[in-house]
Amino acid sequence: PEEPTPSQAYPPRYAAYIFQREGVMPFAEYQFDYGFTQYLYDRKMLLDNKITFPPYSRFQDPPFFVRAMIQAGKFYAAKRIAYAHRIDYKSNTWSDEKRSHAFQGVHDVWQLAVRHKLDTLKRYVWDHLVTFIWYTKGKMTPAEREMVLSIENAIFKLDRPWWKNIIYKRRTRLNSNARLIYFLGMKKEYEKNTPAKTI
Repeated sequence: PEEPTPSQAYPPRYAAYIFQREGVMPFAEYQFDYGFTQYLYDRKMLLDNKITFPPYSRFQDPPFFVRAMIQAGKFYAAKRIAYAHRIDYKSNTWSDEKRSHAFQGVHDVWQLAVRHKLDTLKRYVWDHLVTFIWYTKGKMTPAEREMVLSIENAIFKLDRPWWKNIIYKRRTRLNSNARLIYFLGMKKEYEKNTPAKTI
């Protein structure tokens, strides 16, 4: 069989790894938080603004990348593949520390998205969140659960049709993960904002 093209190799929610056009792009237009290794950075900008990787054992890259991109404001997008990395080449174990750090990293990116009014990035944050909950089988501390609830409620207010589509549409992994959150005892927050169905 033929090798897939780069655009075919990524699922739709990771399509932003590939640029359809080359040139200068505002980050406000891009709003993606993965793939930091594809870029060259202005070291002086990073040092002057104290932009570093947070000391997390999981999800430390996106907070760094988003802070750098927000500070830069724009970047040069190249259609040519600049970096390749392996995925699923080793087992993925989730310790309590990794889970805690992953949720903290997601929350960091969420706060940046809120502060800078990056609504597309908020949807990516939600995607990461439900994926992590899937991997960790719903194990959360009370503080982590409150964080999930606060983001869930904000996402619902941001785009109610989009949220309802995730909950009720076809059974993709993302949709199933959102349902998992719904059945983890968090449905109260959702139902509070949803009119009861009449028969």
